[in-house]
Amino acid sequence: MKVGDLVKWSFTEECYYLAFGRSGELHLQRRRGIILDKNPKYFFVRWMNGDFNCNKPDSLEVISKSE
Repeated sequence: MKVGDLVKWSFTEECYYLAFGRSGELHLQRRRGIILDKNPKYFFVRWMNGDFNCNKPDSLEVISKSE
């Protein structure tokens, strides 16, 4: 993964969110986001609902790679 890639939450991350009964539909809003920055530990993602947060690499899956 690199800056500019289109990503979504991994299946594991989505299941974790749903299993622990968090309210709302956040898992639906994490279906698309773009990596804006990264450091050795985290990727910083702007999600389609406008949220900007950091995610560990194992919680993301690449939908489309940037050029």
